[in-house]
Amino acid sequence: MPRKCSICTHKKRNEIDLALTLKNDSIERIATQYKVTESSLKRHVKNNHLSDKAIKAVEVKDIKEAKSLFDKVKDLEDRAIKILDAAETSGTIRDMCSAIREVRETIKMMATLTGELKGDQPVVNIGIMIDPEKIIGTESYREYERRIYAEIAG
Repeated sequence: MPRKCSICTHKKRNEIDLALTLKNDSIERIATQYKVTESSLKRHVKNNHLSDKAIKAVEVKDIKEAKSLFDKVKDLEDRAIKILDAAETSGTIRDMCSAIREVRETIKMMATLTGELKGDQPVVNIGIMIDPEKIIGTESYREYERRIYAEIAG
């Protein structure tokens, strides 16, 4: 007969599940705090025994934190725009350029948060060694190069 999960039957299971899902403490600290073994905690997580209530609590926390971050960036964007407006009225080019950079960066940050901008995308550079003997008939070197790049992009 299979053994029951010692965490699922623990009298403080909800607290343990919440501690595991929030990940504020290490497995070692949680094990010590609730007088259980680290292996039983790991098994509990591995076997997907975490309660729905604890998982939902984490989702709510993540949403609140995301909203808070969004609000902070939005506030920063508003302030940067006010600084740009002030720089435009003062008339110094240096101040305006600085303010424009700040507005640009906050807009970029906002676009990344909202998913409009996907962040730093990896750049792949491909170098091709061209063998002059592979050039076909009257094909020029440039035509051969274009054909090879087209085949790769294909």
